[in-house]
Amino acid sequence: MKNSITKKSARIAAAALAATVTFGAMAFALSYKPAADSYTIASEDGGYYSETTYYLTEEAFGEYESGKQAGKPAAKTMSASAKNTSESEQESGEFVMGVAKSVWVMEELDEDDNVVDSQLLTKDEMDDYGISTMGVKRPWFDQVIIGGGGDGSTKIGSDKLTNYKLTIELTVRYYSSSDTYNVIGSADWILPDNNVITSPECTALDFLGITWGGNGALKAKESGISGLYSNSQSVNFVRKNSDSYGGYVWQFFEQTANGYAMNYALANVILEKTDNGEGGETNAKLTYIHTYEGVSVGTSIQGGSSGFAGSVTINTVDRTWQIEIDVPEINY
Repeated sequence: MKNSITKKSARIAAAALAATVTFGAMAFALSYKPAADSYTIASEDGGYYSETTYYLTEEAFGEYESGKQAGKPAAKTMSASAKNTSESEQESGEFVMGVAKSVWVMEELDEDDNVVDSQLLTKDEMDDYGISTMGVKRPWFDQVIIGGGGDGSTKIGSDKLTNYKLTIELTVRYYSSSDTYNVIGSADWILPDNNVITSPECTALDFLGITWGGNGALKAKESGISGLYSNSQSVNFVRKNSDSYGGYVWQFFEQTANGYAMNYALANVILEKTDNGEGGETNAKLTYIHTYEGVSVGTSIQGGSSGFAGSVTINTVDRTWQIEIDVPEINY
């Protein structure tokens, strides 16, 4: 296992070091140790700041999980349910890799508390507003708009900017006795007060998608998704796209009608091998799409090339943004 971890580290490190050349003009460093159990890449690829951590061992990922807030089910509790899987393997499986990506979001609300703008922040923007990468803080800015003049001046309205942190995670485990993979994806929003957004109603949908490659060699055997809002109300998920050989996309409201935000969404797909595989290695992806102002969005799964995982695409870039991560080394 140690040799496989070292080889895995070397392959991913090579790609990461190549990325530092690509983004060499940025003032962000790659935090990596050649034989480490985890490492973090900070970058502005895509025009926004992100921190992506790769966990190469169960122990490293377990330490990360134990440090998170209570109340979210641990990813490892959603394991394969094949009857011929041993009890110990049933509990955890063989850890392939875990990836966690965090971004920081700014949303502008009008005087009626409707979201009129949402954007992923750059590091310079975070620094300007005094936002720490360790979390979020309460709304930092109220802009009062004044109309008229002299004694006739009146307050027209107030726009507010509020900062949030979004973390998405993807983990993969392999179960040798059933020859299946469990792909687990999650999304966690952290709010300034970790409780309520003041928007009067939610009319914009968000999307969570898990996709995988293999050119038909991997088929979804089981799937499921669950989530909670900050008031402990369950999130209602609707399957938007379904492809048993390529991926699933779910849609949901990121907040309740009375302003409670989603604490987490947790999805998993169990993949079994089919007779269509000729042998190879592929990956799995997790995509999160955020929309605002009630924009109508259509999603689709675009097949990947050379047997790799496809991408979740949307029919508009207006009033939307998306992020994604992936885990390699899935054999078929």
